[in-house]
Amino acid sequence: MANHHDETVSDNDQNDDSKPEPKRPHYEIQEISEPAPKSFDNELMLLRKRKASLTFDDSTVRKSARLALNNECNIVEPNHRNSTQNIIHEALLVIEDDPQTFSEAINSDLENEWRKAMQAEYNALMSNGTWELMELPPDRKAIGSKWVFKTKYNERGEVEKYKARLVAQGFKQVKGVDYEETFSPVAKLNSIRIILAIASAEKLHVHQLDVLTAYLNSEITHEVYMKQPTGFVESGKENLVCKLKRGLYGLKQGGYEWNITIDASLKSIGYVKCEKDWGIYTKVTNGKRILLALYVDDILLAAPDNNSIENEKHLLKQLYNMKDMGEAKWILGMEITKTPEGTYSLSQVNYIEKLLQKFNMSEANSITLPMEPNKQYSKDMCPHQPQEIEQMALVPYRSAIGSLLYASVATRPDITFAVSIASKYLNNPGQEHWSLAKRIMRYLLGTKNHGLTFQGSPDHNSIVQGYVDSDWGSDIDTRRSVSGYAFFINNDLVTWKSASQHTVSTSTTEAEYLALGLATQEAMWIKELLFELNPSINQNRPITIHEDNNGCIDLTKKTTQHGKTKHIAIKHHFVREQIKNGTIKLQRCNTENMIADIFTKALAKPSFEKLREQLGVTKIDLNRSQGENKSQAREAVKNVALQQPRVNQEISENS
Repeated sequence: MANHHDETVSDNDQNDDSKPEPKRPHYEIQEISEPAPKSFDNELMLLRKRKASLTFDDSTVRKSARLALNNECNIVEPNHRNSTQNIIHEALLVIEDDPQTFSEAINSDLENEWRKAMQAEYNALMSNGTWELMELPPDRKAIGSKWVFKTKYNERGEVEKYKARLVAQGFKQVKGVDYEETFSPVAKLNSIRIILAIASAEKLHVHQLDVLTAYLNSEITHEVYMKQPTGFVESGKENLVCKLKRGLYGLKQGGYEWNITIDASLKSIGYVKCEKDWGIYTKVTNGKRILLALYVDDILLAAPDNNSIENEKHLLKQLYNMKDMGEAKWILGMEITKTPEGTYSLSQVNYIEKLLQKFNMSEANSITLPMEPNKQYSKDMCPHQPQEIEQMALVPYRSAIGSLLYASVATRPDITFAVSIASKYLNNPGQEHWSLAKRIMRYLLGTKNHGLTFQGSPDHNSIVQGYVDSDWGSDIDTRRSVSGYAFFINNDLVTWKSASQHTVSTSTTEAEYLALGLATQEAMWIKELLFELNPSINQNRPITIHEDNNGCIDLTKKTTQHGKTKHIAIKHHFVREQIKNGTIKLQRCNTENMIADIFTKALAKPSFEKLREQLGVTKIDLNRSQGENKSQAREAVKNVALQQPRVNQEISENS
């Protein structure tokens, strides 16, 4: 019999979960009862009151921030710090308030509930044959495990259940011994928006399913040994370890093995994986096209009618034990709202509210711009004196920017430029940089109900248009330029970017040309993905990219170099080739109509609000099924944290 409630664990069997936990970012600023401070000195006084709980080990946030700005990667390595999934994972961790450890759970007021949840998880693992107990081979080491806790709510915001998940501490695995492959593709955020844009245009039905205990459906190919779970060490078998037979959350290869398994399953029922995004699948049944997006164990299904949706659900449920979520309401902390007209929108109201609460900004004064026009930021604003550095160490800057980054790449392109500026100073932020971060939050406070709307143009031909711009030499520290672009499908925004260029440009023409090269790469990806999603579209139709710089347009037409541009690397001249091939075509655009301008500089209010509206960022009507949406959103905000062990725990072990 397992000693299910034995809190005494022998030294040989003791998991890291029962040892003192390494410090991780845990920000409790919202508990400060005083009103929001009106000066930085007052703010420091309040922060010092919470110094014991303000510990900063944010290397993952910093590195995730860099990746989020690139917004390019769709490969997930379960315990890899630089993964798209970890951007989301880190951002959502900020607003969690469930127990972080076994000790916290059993010493909380909800001890009985958490014990029941752990018992239910343990029973499920046993019934699934997840491991067998045996002696540890002399040449092997056993990894630990960790309990992860989550509160789930119903549509009325009431507690529905308490859930516990056992995850392996895969950061202690040895490559070549315990595992080989780790990568696991997931659907890109860009691809999810493209599917919703298509669904809005074609009035597709979009539903969602959740694969229950997904990783347990796959067998692992390497021998992995794990210590018995804390609180569940079997009496009389304390010296034995678990030899894993099934995948477990937290294993290095867990995501890889699960993806191999579900990929084969989807192909067995007729789905074809898209080469441009391995998290997207297509299928044609009775002449009807089905789209499927896979993000670990979350599935989005898009189909022309309910019969097609139900048929696909039936097939999928025969493969795995799934929870039918019905009409899609949320994914990855984003609310999905469907209008009576059959179009969709994406928002993060719940996420933003939690973010503001966490950083004590819920009662701040809202403002109408995320960044002050003509305001410049530089390294000169960073602290240089020991006292200044010590003061800024109290400020949760990295965590705030990491949280804002997720909103900026998911549903709020209107804050993308401001967040990209703030993210430059993660290593050594100054008071001015912190003021910028708070300004962005104050802007979100006043626009938290805004989101990305898909109008659903009646043209079903998936017409793509792009806008590209640059701001020459705007970084006063490096004099590098900023590139920005936005791409629309049927007038609905699906991808965008704001990023510093990698080299210094010697002219506005060169800066615009380098930005155009970046946008051309994105255009090629969109075009090829759309053709995979719908082979009937006209693949020979070029994507129109709007450009407002005559010198840049002229440069794409010239076949000979002259003194002012001959230094531009050959790799950037592939733009000419793509124009010649018919992949893209350039169209002259007036500067006042350049939508991408919002991604390259801080604009005055009239221009900003005009371009924000053209991006499709508007107030979302959440009245329809609002209670259900909020419940689903609250669950989504915490869901990703259960898919992997605490990231900051692994960092502490690896550092």
